[in-house]
Amino acid sequence: RLSNISLEIFRSELICVIGEVGSGKSSLLSAILGEMWEIENKDLSEFSDQLQSNPSMKASQQVLEISGSISYVQQNPWIQNKTIKDNICGLTDEAYEEEFKRNNQEYDEVIKICQLLPDLDILPSR
Repeated sequence: RLSNISLEIFRSELICVIGEVGSGKSSLLSAILGEMWEIENKDLSEFSDQLQSNPSMKASQQVLEISGSISYVQQNPWIQNKTIKDNICGLTDEAYEEEFKRNNQEYDEVIKICQLLPDLDILPSR
């Protein structure tokens, strides 16, 4: 169980979280990302929809200040058997045309920021 954690990371610092299996590494990162809540000492991350829609479920108070951005690589990659663009933009078959048009700018920005253009240029077709 994680409790009374204080963590300060300075700008441009690279942090690695290590520990034994089950020690709370993923829980710590999920909490930092705002994907895990604790209510009465029970992990309710799987009930996030109910927590957000039900005002009677109050999460424990957390003080979290993030300035800048956070990068996080999950243990299990989320890659679908679709195009590179579909994977980056999270496009589904429903309303594909509308989403495709709206996500062109987002896609181009991700490609630029991640410096993927040289990699994409060597592919036979894009």
